Amino acid sequence: MEANVNDRDEFLQKFSDRIDDILAICNELDIICRLDRFKLWMKRYHAKVPVGDILIGYQFAFHIIARRLFDVVSQNSSLKLSTDLIFMRADFRGTEIHLLPNSCEKTILLKNIKVQIKDVMSSTTLAELGRTLSQFAEAIVSPLQQLKLVSTLANNSVLGSATLDELINYCSMNDLLIFLNDTERGVPHGYPVPTLNSDIWDNPSKKNEYLLKAFKGYKYSILFIWSTLLNINNYESFKELYHSRSWRDFDRNFDGILKQIIQPLELKLRISLGLSPVITINGDAKHLLQGILQNNHPAPKLSEREILEQIFLWYQIQVIDASEYTKFNGLPALYRLLMGSQQFKNKNHIAEMISVVKLIHPYSSRGNDYSYAIFIEFGSASGWLLFLNCAYDYTVQALLRMKISKKCFLNMKRRN
Repeated sequence: MEANVNDRDEFLQKFSDRIDDILAICNELDIICRLDRFKLWMKRYHAKVPVGDILIGYQFAFHIIARRLFDVVSQNSSLKLSTDLIFMRADFRGTEIHLLPNSCEKTILLKNIKVQIKDVMSSTTLAELGRTLSQFAEAIVSPLQQLKLVSTLANNSVLGSATLDELINYCSMNDLLIFLNDTERGVPHGYPVPTLNSDIWDNPSKKNEYLLKAFKGYKYSILFIWSTLLNINNYESFKELYHSRSWRDFDRNFDGILKQIIQPLELKLRISLGLSPVITINGDAKHLLQGILQNNHPAPKLSEREILEQIFLWYQIQVIDASEYTKFNGLPALYRLLMGSQQFKNKNHIAEMISVVKLIHPYSSRGNDYSYAIFIEFGSASGWLLFLNCAYDYTVQALLRMKISKKCFLNMKRRN
């Protein structure tokens, strides 16, 4: 039993330290950022197709892969980037990254990636696209590819016959199949990302028009990446993909690639690509990323609603209206809820402090009204109880109650 526990702990550690997903996606980005090579490939093997017709689709293929990078960096733990509760809640809730404060390394890195993505997607000519793709490769892809310097095989006894670059290629093939070849839902599987805008989903008419224009360029872009990864120009495995005329046709080649390419690789390596850790970080990686961890972003300009949503971490709020100056559902109820929350945490050995938000509502030159919110933590059903206008400070009696309240909060803080 002890051996099984140790094996499990070792696997979880390797899973936490894995870097193969980032290296695989950077490998795909490295290929698609070389627009000149793509144009030569098109001229040699698909000369009848005007390269100018593929601009939108090529951008779209890049966009999907770049969004994949954004997503795996969001979930990554091996780089040991600092993170905070605001980022974690925003990622879970689906709040766009540009609305977040520059309060942790992960947010800063993702903002830097997003800026570079925006430059590429704003290109309107092939010449401009080539320039912005080269900038993206230099600013984002190259630093992340340096992670190979501190990477190692997750299981030498199983993977020892393959080189690091070969394994990265294999992981790229699997990622390409799952997230770019799978278009069963009418759009590539890798498109949705919680903290990035998803306007193609949000506007059906825009979605259909854009996808129609993008299809041809996207198809040849994916064929180019497969050709580069496999180092072949024989499309026997991609016959249906090559002849596809719609996103539905494009998706039909998924099973063929899976059976002819991915499954034989998995048998050879004796692993499940994408599920089993293949490459892990072995050492300090953060020093390799100093350039793309630079914070050059101004603080976001938020509306009043967005500020409040951030303060309350995008949880639901239940309002208890004490504005009618009823006594039992104001401060007395808040005190008892605080004491009960503290006793619950003490009994269950929960170290986290109780979260309380104080809101000040200017009333007049005489003083203010106050609201207090307490966080009720209960897994996915967590939320805030907001005691609205439960206190004020512009009468002698109210000031006395405010002093008692302050003393109560200080005592609670010391006990926490």
